[in-house]
Amino acid sequence: MSSIYDWSTTAASNATSDGGINWVEGQAPSTVNNSARQMMGRLAELIGDIGGALTAGGTADALTVTANSAFTTYANGRLLAFTAASDNTTAATLNVNSIGAKSIRKMTTSGDSALSGAEIQAGGVYLVQYSTAANAAAGGWILVNPTVVINAATTSASGIVELATDAEAQAKTDTSRVLTPSNLTALGGTSTFAGFLELATDAEAQTGTDTARAITPANLQAVTATTTRKGVSEFATSAEYRVGTDTGRSLVVDQVWGAAAEVTLTDAATIAVDFSTFINAVVTLGGNRALGNPTNEKVGQSGVIRIAQDGTGSRTLSFGTDWEFAGGTAPTLSTAAGANDLLFYHIIATDRIFGNLIQAVA
Repeated sequence: MSSIYDWSTTAASNATSDGGINWVEGQAPSTVNNSARQMMGRLAELIGDIGGALTAGGTADALTVTANSAFTTYANGRLLAFTAASDNTTAATLNVNSIGAKSIRKMTTSGDSALSGAEIQAGGVYLVQYSTAANAAAGGWILVNPTVVINAATTSASGIVELATDAEAQAKTDTSRVLTPSNLTALGGTSTFAGFLELATDAEAQTGTDTARAITPANLQAVTATTTRKGVSEFATSAEYRVGTDTGRSLVVDQVWGAAAEVTLTDAATIAVDFSTFINAVVTLGGNRALGNPTNEKVGQSGVIRIAQDGTGSRTLSFGTDWEFAGGTAPTLSTAAGANDLLFYHIIATDRIFGNLIQAVA
């Protein structure tokens, strides 16, 4: 049976190319009207094939179509437009005029590929064109207008998404909606809710009343402890404790205890006494000496200076004018070689140190 696809683009070849049309030389006049009518019929067949009037039969993934054009072979460029009866669910085939099922293909960036599902929707009109090169030269129908399928996005596949509400963002349990910048502003952290926080300034950290901003390590350095404010504090050393002037460091037990250790004073004709360097001290007399007027007195400081005779003994010790003793009389040292006397002191005021000597303790 002939069809429009039997026609040739070479006019001379169309004399007898179609069994229903007679355009041979010297044709009988009675055949002209029949030939013209048949040509009109062939064009109507083509219009019916490509106009969407065909309805696909078969199953969702194995479609069949009976074309108006009764072609019996597949060839490049053959067009059909059909109305689908159902959605395809996976790869699909099309069998036209019972010639044989051929894969329906869609074009991708890597070439033609099989359908994967939902490219054909029930009630939709779809245009296909046959290509002998499709499906790795096995031949196939190229689906010209596949339905664009955009699936919901997942953690492993791109797709469409729904925006989260502020409540959903705060609940933090939804696995399919995405956050917007507006959602982020609703995620402020509280004492019971993990979220976004604004960083505190040093002044806010020092004030200590803000309940919405977060402290940074830099803020902590600024929140130093004072006599009126809680905060971070550096530990004082024994030497800083003895000096007694630091207002920013705090005391710990070992440093306070260590500050009481005996500090050796330098033996000299006049022995220098700097109360910022010791609480308790020791000096070994290498000759007759004077205990000089102290420096850096701190009113209320008390302690003891152990005064030792050297191996010769009989060393004497006089006292500077700042030293005061009971009855106004300076004490006399033990004179035995190696003897130790304890000079207890208490600073009464600047330039006034009260002393009391206990002799021969060793």
